[in-house]
Formats: sequence, C-alpha cells, structure tokens
Amino acid sequence: MDMDLIARKLFSGGFDLEQSEKIKEGDEFIDYQILPYISDRRSWEQYGNEVLYDAEKRLRVWLQEMSQSATFRNKRGARTYKFSQVFRILYGRPYDSKIDGRYSTMLSRLFRYYCTRTSKNYYDKETGKTQSKTSFVFAVSRLKKPPYSLRLRLEWLAERGVLPSAANMKLPKDIEIGECRNPNTEANRAKQREAGRERYNEYQRKLRAEHNEGRPVRPYNRRTSSGHCSDEDNR
Repeated sequence: MDMDLIARKLFSGGFDLEQSEKIKEGDEFIDYQILPYISDRRSWEQYGNEVLYDAEKRLRVWLQEMSQSATFRNKRGARTYKFSQVFRILYGRPYDSKIDGRYSTMLSRLFRYYCTRTSKNYYDKETGKTQSKTSFVFAVSRLKKPPYSLRLRLEWLAERGVLPSAANMKLPKDIEIGECRNPNTEANRAKQREAGRERYNEYQRKLRAEHNEGRPVRPYNRRTSSGHCSDEDNR
C-alpha cells in the first residue's frame, strides 16, 4: 500500500483506530510496594501461583486445628503423613496422579516447608509394612514462620504491620526429601549414617574371614545403621 492510499484512508475514515483491539485486563491486584523486592522471574512466578497460594491457606488452617491436639504436637508418629493423606485432608478427595500429578512437586515442596524432616519411606502401622512413599513429619511451630507463598507472606507481613523488604521477601529454601530441617540434627544423622557404613564394612570383612574358616556369622542388623531426627527438632 503506497503512502497516498494510506493518507486517503486516514482522512476518509478507512482505518477505524477506535475499533482496534486491546489486551484484555484482569482483576488481579499487585501491591506495588513489593516491586523492588521481587525482581527475578522465579519469584514472580511463585508470587502469582494461585494453586500454591490456595494450598498453603488450606494447609495452615489444618495445622492450626491440629495444634489443639497434644498428641499431634508431642508425638512424631502422629505428625507423620504420606503425600496422598495430606492431599485428601486438604481437598476432601483422593489424590489422582492423572489429574493432580502436575502439582505434586510444588505441593511436596510446600509440605516440606512445614516439616522438621522428611523420609523416602513411610511405615504403615496398620499393615506393619514400610512403603517406598515419601513421609512428612509436620510441626505446628512452623506456623510461626513466614508463609511459603510470597503472596500469602505479603498478607502475613501486612497483618503484623511489617513492611516488605529484600530480606523478608526472599524465596524460601527447600529441604530435600530425607533431610532434617535442623542442621545440627542433620549433621548428627550424617555421622550416624557414616558410622553405619563403617559397621557394615566391618561386618563384611568378618563375614569373609569367618566364611573362609567355615564358621557362621550373625545376620547384619541394618536398623543400627540408620539415623533419626530428634523429636525436639521443632524449628
């Protein structure tokens, strides 16, 4: 299209500028006082994650209710749950991996934030068997910490009259599955694991020696090589 034709169109009303499309706006409110403190992509994605925001509100309500139980507060076994059990408590239906699987990693990280420790195994008291399912040991004292979701944390800070800052709006650090939150306890568990490996290696050396001599040896007790978090680790 040449310039003369464009000019004629403009003056004759051929281009209707008022009818041009605009990007549809939403109704999400962004508190601009947080802008200097959420400056990277991961933080913004986490801040705007509605599923995470909703899940954490549900989780905190459940933990607040459970905090009224002395058994839940004081016995680690009463605070130990599988992922699917927590999901059912929060959403009122069984976990369906086909529908909910895309949220499992995010929810697992959220659950870990409210735990003193996690394990790669879960002991089922009803069946007396150990399952290869992640277990979460929750602690009501974690409710005193700022929320995991940055959006929920901003509301939590506002309720306390605290202004957001680069320090209190940082992304939380996730603990790995099988890790204790208390670094001192985790260090002790690492020492226990190393001691367990040394005991096992020593057992293997004795086994080989006694086997060569034709003498039987007692079976190795693997439970002595596993470390445990202290119930007092409630940070």
